[in-house]
Amino acid sequence: MSLKTDTALRTRSSMQAAATLAPDFRSKQEHDEYLTAAFRREVPFPLGKAAMGVGFSDAKLVSAVMRERMLGTLAATAIGYNEHRSAFLAEPSFESRIAHYHAANRQKLLEEIRAVRERMPHGILGANILAAASDFESMVDVMGRSGEVDILFVGAGLPRGLAKQMEQYPHMHYMPIVSSDRAAKIMMKSADGTPRPPDGFDMEDPTKAGGHLGAKDVADALDTEKFDPQKLHDQIRAVIPPTTPLVVAGGLGYRGNIERALDMGYDGALVGTRFLLTQESGLPDHIILKYYLDPRYPVETVQTSPANLPSRIVQGPKNPDDYRADIRRQCVSCIGHQRCRFFNADFEQEAQKPLDQRTYCIAHRLPMTQRGEEDAGGGVLFTGSLDDLRGDSLYVRDGKPYVPTVKEALEFMLKE
Repeated sequence: MSLKTDTALRTRSSMQAAATLAPDFRSKQEHDEYLTAAFRREVPFPLGKAAMGVGFSDAKLVSAVMRERMLGTLAATAIGYNEHRSAFLAEPSFESRIAHYHAANRQKLLEEIRAVRERMPHGILGANILAAASDFESMVDVMGRSGEVDILFVGAGLPRGLAKQMEQYPHMHYMPIVSSDRAAKIMMKSADGTPRPPDGFDMEDPTKAGGHLGAKDVADALDTEKFDPQKLHDQIRAVIPPTTPLVVAGGLGYRGNIERALDMGYDGALVGTRFLLTQESGLPDHIILKYYLDPRYPVETVQTSPANLPSRIVQGPKNPDDYRADIRRQCVSCIGHQRCRFFNADFEQEAQKPLDQRTYCIAHRLPMTQRGEEDAGGGVLFTGSLDDLRGDSLYVRDGKPYVPTVKEALEFMLKE
């Protein structure tokens, strides 16, 4: 390790969270030099916004956080679903519907990348996609060929062929999302014999993060001893190269807990829910105010995901009876219909379960949330920890509930 790197590591723990904002780049050269140094752990890794799909972390939100000198992350999974759904659902066959869905995703992702770069040509742009997505490899190719995505974040699986695929895109860094040293070792091992080991790792804390969680079941996802952030940092740091950055996500929304993460040794932090609850987010304001910010709707961890992963959600509108043939006939194989719990469910048995224990079609339900539809039971309300956030003065203006801008949310988060 160089003296420059060693000095940066010794001083990082005492840095203020605001200091982890990226510089205001004036050129691509400045941007590239900073990223190269960040991935060598020579300069602080920039504070980032985590990705929230489907459609919540879009070009508008990403551009807004990049304007504030943060790393912005597009949500790439099922990105074309809402805009093109009427067209591909009209396809005459299952195969043509899937092909149209995949084409819509590729087209929309490229449009979103271009939209971000038109607004923020020199900002740091990330993109997040689930390894479980049925079009995972082709979407990685879209990002790589665009030449505009700086960092690829990959969750919901450990794609062992990714290192080989990334050989084509030396300009694009990639960071697997892991919740254990075992997962990190698997991704390091998968890169043996290639020149593209992971450039960094994103440790997601299952006890606080939103959406699909890196745990085997609900009880596991609530095990705060197993998923202690300091212990996980030390375990993962022990199995990855000393110059590989390790960032943390899950339950971060304040300067204090971001600084504590840096004190633990993490190189940076990714913040999700704080920026989901903003005017620029793809989440409609009335859903934010009615469910996310109302303490009458508790946050719970459930095992109803069609991917059979524990999930953290707001206990909002209950999913009604989805067990109809017409819902299954709309399948686009978003996570691969062969392994989807909903597609392969015994509808009669599922219909006997309480509503909050039934699996659901995620392609049918999650996009409903982004569209703001509350009829027919509404969508799925994924969220990170909300216990502290709900009481913040940020969400009140003139005595009334208020949805802040990204700038207001960031200023509130980083103040003393």
